[in-house]
Parts: sequence; structure tokens; C-alpha cells
Amino acid sequence: VYSKSKEEALGIEAASHRGEMPDAATKPVKKPKYTQKEALARNAAMEFGLDPKLLSAQIQAESGWNPTARSPVGARGMLQMMPETLVEVLGQMKSKGLIGSNITAADYDKDANLQFRAGAFYMDRMRRNTKSYPEALAAFNAGLGGLDDMKKSGRTYNETGEYVAKILEVDRATAD
Repeated sequence: VYSKSKEEALGIEAASHRGEMPDAATKPVKKPKYTQKEALARNAAMEFGLDPKLLSAQIQAESGWNPTARSPVGARGMLQMMPETLVEVLGQMKSKGLIGSNITAADYDKDANLQFRAGAFYMDRMRRNTKSYPEALAAFNAGLGGLDDMKKSGRTYNETGEYVAKILEVDRATAD
């Protein structure tokens, strides 16, 4: 019984005896421009009219792209949505026909695409309810009520101010 080595089976050994390599072995492997998660996040951003690089910066700031991330206060997923906000957002998405009527918060925990789309939907809502993108980011982080409190008091929550600055810095760093 004759057994080919892995190299022989791939044609590498025979070709190397002739001083050449088969095409597959010499062609450089092209790295995809985006990971699967990044591509899903970009698509979600574009679906809701957001800047993909800013949504990506939010994901990095919120969870470091960890789909199972949980905060000490109960926020979850890559965009760190609070459970009550998530239920509200999923309900709104269902009523607009953006997701199936059977989708639940448990599905959110298991589905990266749903996490990106729900987060982008919510960010779009914050953007529509505020006067500027920085305000929308602050509202995403602290809630619309938190944003109102900050405006009334004239003070920004430390965490929220750092969050907004971090995300906007990505925009400035990658500007053309």
C-alpha cells in the first residue's frame, strides 16, 4: 500500500524537484479587508445612516468587540445595551418590520448581527433626538434622561465625557 505524504498530495514535492512551486503555494493569501464582525457592523451602520467607523469605535469602547460582554450594571453585548432598553429597541424594530416578531432578548445574546443592528437602530434614535453627534453619543451612553440631567446641571458625567471623547478621537484620527 502506497501512501502519499501531504506534500506529495498537494504537488509541492514534485514541483520543488523541478525548482518551481505550484501556483497555489506561491500566491500570497489575500487578507480580507474586514473581519466578519466588522463587515456586519459596517452593514448595520449603513442600514441606519451611521458612520461605520464611529459605530466601530463605539463597539470597541463598549466591549472590545466581545459579544458576551456584561457590565457591572447589567448592560450586555457588543454595544452594551441595558436589558430594558434592549426590550424597547427590539419591540420598535419588530413594529417597523426590521426583525421577525419571534426575536427575543435571548436571540440578541447569541447573534452578533442582531447586536449590531439593535445598537445601530438605538444610536440612530439617539441621533434623531439630539442636536449633534456628540450629544447622541452621550445619550447612547447615559440615556436621554442622563443627557437632560447633564444639560440642566451644566456638568458632564466623567464616564460619558471620556466615552464621547474617545469615539470622536477615532473620527479625527482617521479623517482624510
